Amino acid sequence: MQAGIRMLADHELNIEALGREIQTADSEIEAGLGKEYATGADILKDVMHES
Repeated sequence: MQAGIRMLADHELNIEALGREIQTADSEIEAGLGKEYATGADILKDVMHES
C-alpha cells in the first residue's frame, strides 16, 4: 500500500515539474526564443544532435 502511495506522490511531482517546464517553454516562445521546424524529422535530427 505504501509503495502505491509513494508512486502516486512521485507521479504528482513529475506532473508538477512538467507543468513548470511547459510554462517556461511558453514564456520563451512568447519572447521570440522559439525555433520553427518544417517536419517532425527535422525536430528529431536536432534533438538527437544535442549534447
